[in-house]
Amino acid sequence: MPKVTGKVAQIVGPVIDVEFGADSELPKIYDSLEINRPDGSILV
Repeated sequence: MPKVTGKVAQIVGPVIDVEFGADSELPKIYDSLEINRPDGSILV
């Protein structure tokens, strides 16, 4: 599956809510989440 881009909506403790566009396909439940950090590193 190609990468799906979303936006972090909120973080509550260990839970991260991510929003995806209405026209994009949702990733599978066990796909990893990669976050591009401001320093250029990637958080998995």
